Amino acid sequence: MLQSTTRMVRLRNTTDKTVVVVDPINNIRREFPRKNVVQEIPFDMVAQLLFQTGFRNMIESGMLFIDSMEDKIDLGLEEPDTTTPTNIVVFSDEEKVQLLTTASVSDFVEKLSHVTYEEAAELVKFAAKNDIYNPEKSDILKEITGLDVVAMIAKKKAFEEADKRAASMKEDREPEGVFKPRR
Repeated sequence: MLQSTTRMVRLRNTTDKTVVVVDPINNIRREFPRKNVVQEIPFDMVAQLLFQTGFRNMIESGMLFIDSMEDKIDLGLEEPDTTTPTNIVVFSDEEKVQLLTTASVSDFVEKLSHVTYEEAAELVKFAAKNDIYNPEKSDILKEITGLDVVAMIAKKKAFEEADKRAASMKEDREPEGVFKPRR
């Protein structure tokens, strides 16, 4: 029994949205339904898919991320002899917390100069989700993305309060099917 060894490239979804890669010519369809879902695609297919504008934009914008530096270099996405990503940077959750809380403003600006719009928008969403607010950094993020951390946090809190009110009102109601005549 022959066993073929095909080099596979691991692609990871870095967004909170569903991302789908479709190429009917090569009979390939991969769906990434949520953040951090990993799918493997043969190296040769990825090399061909990079010629398609949509797929290339997904890779270059950071929507889909290739973890292996060797694969990135071989595909021409990073310069030879690089050890850390320079063209496409994706922050881990720990790096996001560090950037938003303890990093100096100059370090923050320097790091943001190397990220895509998608990653900067993810940083804003992360800050809002975790109630991390720094006035200077929020203003910088707003200039880059157009997204306001303060407004997102306020909206989140308003939704939480509305959910609490709705839950308390539901507890006060009579159970369905119980009839009580009015007096």
